[in-house]
Amino acid sequence: MGGGGGKVQVQGGRVHAIRQGVRTLPGMNRNTPLVPRLAGPWRHLVSPPALERHASPRAQAVDFTLLQADDARWHLVACVRGTSAPGSGRLTYRWSSDDLIGAPWTAMGIFRESDPTMGHEPHHLQAPFCVSDGGRWWMFCNSRGAHCLTGANGIDFAWTRNRAGSWTFFDMGRDLQILDNRQVDGLWYAYYTDPGAADPLRHQHTVSCRTCPTLDGVWSPPVDVGVLGGAPRDPLYDFCEAESPFVIRRDGWYYRFQHLDVFASRSPTDWTGAVCTVLAPGRRRLLAPEIVVDGERTWIAAYGYDDGLNGIYIAPLAWC
Repeated sequence: MGGGGGKVQVQGGRVHAIRQGVRTLPGMNRNTPLVPRLAGPWRHLVSPPALERHASPRAQAVDFTLLQADDARWHLVACVRGTSAPGSGRLTYRWSSDDLIGAPWTAMGIFRESDPTMGHEPHHLQAPFCVSDGGRWWMFCNSRGAHCLTGANGIDFAWTRNRAGSWTFFDMGRDLQILDNRQVDGLWYAYYTDPGAADPLRHQHTVSCRTCPTLDGVWSPPVDVGVLGGAPRDPLYDFCEAESPFVIRRDGWYYRFQHLDVFASRSPTDWTGAVCTVLAPGRRRLLAPEIVVDGERTWIAAYGYDDGLNGIYIAPLAWC
């Protein structure tokens, strides 16, 4: 995702610092994985917004992306579900702030709604995430496949086609996340929730992965990288562990956040080991985490909408 400087963008597919000290470099590999742990309490960032259209008391801010744009302000773009729009009622909304945790977040309004002329499902735009590459910002989302907005400054975006001229970059289920692994093998990795698996334990859901040397190129056929941890923790939400996959690379290891359960592997596609750590034992209350590096501090952000939670939260993260 580029080198040098102190700009902050997406780690493993969401937010990370470009500065090289945060990234895996030759000679930094470890024999054993680090173990992440929460280093402080969760803080509330934003609540479900008062929408300027499609307002509903049932609206929830769910899967999101965080980025520090070229104006040095932080931007948070989230899927909002439960709106009064027809169909699934999902759209994306944006907030911004001068500081990740020290200043109020300002509601900026609806960011994008789906556009059927571009192959989107009507009123269904889901799970944005943003990366920066080649002097451009790339914000992916799903709506009948993977679609992408690009922009030059991290603020202004427009829908873009891939190199083949299609609005749809590749077929997929939902909740897409991208890992920049080019330093290792020259490839980007796209992980996403795939509802096409023959897995009765998880309501036929799994996690699939595609690769490509360029974000706008021809992506590989999908590989099933599975769901980890045995039987579902919550039988009433049996496909939870297949949702919102998130993978980062650090010191020669890949860390997969299956919500707040963390697994470690030497390979970005071979996930067979036991859980590395569980950041929140018991019933799942915070979901779809992202790792945010701001200067010398690392944070984990996630959303919650039950048990008194309502919005997007952030907590300091340490690696031991």
